[in-house]
Amino acid sequence: MFDLQKIKKPIKILAPMAGYTDSPFRQICRGFGADLTMTELVSADAIYFALKKSEKSLLNSKTYELLRFSAAERPLFIQLFGRTPERFLVAGEFLQNRLKVDGIDINFGCSVRKVLKSGHGAALLREPKLAGEIVKILTDNFQVPISVKTRIGFSDNREIFEFLPEIIAAGAAMVTLHGRTVKAGFSGDADWETIYQAKKKHSDILIIGNGDIKKNSEIFERVNNLDGVAIGRGALAAPWIFNTDKTPSLKDKIEIALKHAELVDVVKGDHGIIELRKNLLWYFKGLKNAHQWRQKLVIVKNLNDAKSILNEIEKSGEIGE
Repeated sequence: MFDLQKIKKPIKILAPMAGYTDSPFRQICRGFGADLTMTELVSADAIYFALKKSEKSLLNSKTYELLRFSAAERPLFIQLFGRTPERFLVAGEFLQNRLKVDGIDINFGCSVRKVLKSGHGAALLREPKLAGEIVKILTDNFQVPISVKTRIGFSDNREIFEFLPEIIAAGAAMVTLHGRTVKAGFSGDADWETIYQAKKKHSDILIIGNGDIKKNSEIFERVNNLDGVAIGRGALAAPWIFNTDKTPSLKDKIEIALKHAELVDVVKGDHGIIELRKNLLWYFKGLKNAHQWRQKLVIVKNLNDAKSILNEIEKSGEIGE
């Protein structure tokens, strides 16, 4: 069974991001030194209702596409969201016993409006007892580590100090804290001081900080008394952030982008290459004549298209600072 405590600190985690942290991107980041990867958020309800029909129903569903992973991504946690403990129990059983995942992460931090309106994600910050029940039903029934990702509050950064005791008492092995409230969205600077205070109050649990890390050196500047950091948006343009601040050469960037495209093609085919367009834009942010290359990158339809444009970029030798 996977043991979080055995990871060398500071633990460097690829934070879950809907639409980005799919299997190919997780493999890329793991290759660059991410100690732990997490899936995009997956609905516990969707797993539950599919399994009520049959396991085959789940295996043929879009939800299962989010659950697929390879050995190259491990250790891997599947991130679930929902609000019904019993449905988490059914989903957890499938994840541990059928998929043999390394751990399960519970999303109590998503601030997307439709997620909040349905009482999921960060809405659970206002229901700490229910959040604790969800964690406890998993920790009581499974051996894999159960972790939580949340924000430092809904509208006030002191709310986390009422929320954490419920999560910790329920047996969570790790908590990742994004240093903004739900109300703040992604505006302003992340509040790392509150995260440090949370660790000071709860030294007996792994606390991971998250928010605004854009360079590898910032991992060590930010970690302070924490057990590690989770990097999300900072990894999109620079998956190498987990082990270096050095920007790869144009040739190396192209090799990384090509490897990513090839992994996507294997896992998702042409549809995946279309989804990859946004990642390609991130990789080549700062290119000279950026507008010209963006126009081409946003219309790739298959692996051959991607290879052709990457070859053009390499021949041009045009790269920014």
